Amino acid sequence: MGGDLERWRAGLSEELGFWDHVMLTGGDFPDEIRERLDPATPLQDELRELLGTPEGETARILDVGAGPFTTVGKVWPGRDVRITAIDPLAEEYARLLRKHRLVAPVPTQPGAGEDLASLAPFGFFDLAHARNSLDHARDPVACVRGMLAAARPGGAVVLVHSSREADVQEHAGLHQWNFYREGGDFLVEGGGEVANATALAGPVADVATSEEGRWVRVVMRKRP
Repeated sequence: MGGDLERWRAGLSEELGFWDHVMLTGGDFPDEIRERLDPATPLQDELRELLGTPEGETARILDVGAGPFTTVGKVWPGRDVRITAIDPLAEEYARLLRKHRLVAPVPTQPGAGEDLASLAPFGFFDLAHARNSLDHARDPVACVRGMLAAARPGGAVVLVHSSREADVQEHAGLHQWNFYREGGDFLVEGGGEVANATALAGPVADVATSEEGRWVRVVMRKRP
């Protein structure tokens, strides 16, 4: 399941322009940007709960489509939080950070979710995370498959995305995919196709979905 590659590439400059503006002004969410740039930002409670990392041990987190600075918190008292953040625009984001004299606490590394099989060790991460990113991907279903492979047995994949964002944005730029919840399942729609990601993950993970406002949250717990 793949989108229009040329259209996706054409949307990249728009994405970089958006982040250039945000780094300069704070955009519409300056408090969130300050949190992302703060190395002392606590790891979110909902991610701690999914991880369940005992005190004294390491929590290994993969953030896919992290942007210039990951949304994942950096500090969990008594644990070592190690975040690997990847994004296909990592090098361009690094240039923008230098331009605006900003430092990301966790530098984003080049890499696309579709290529996780060659980028991430199989079964290594305790948590694979994507927030507001896979619906901008070339092939979000391939990204989900890669994230499931990268998570360890017993680990989790968590996806948080705005419902039907492609429709909201009128399919402009990178917005080629609709993510939504239907009958408790997580569906991906684009390119004239609909994929049931809950069914896709079913053979290897237990899947739970929920909605809060416009956000759809999907948790896939990989079976041991």
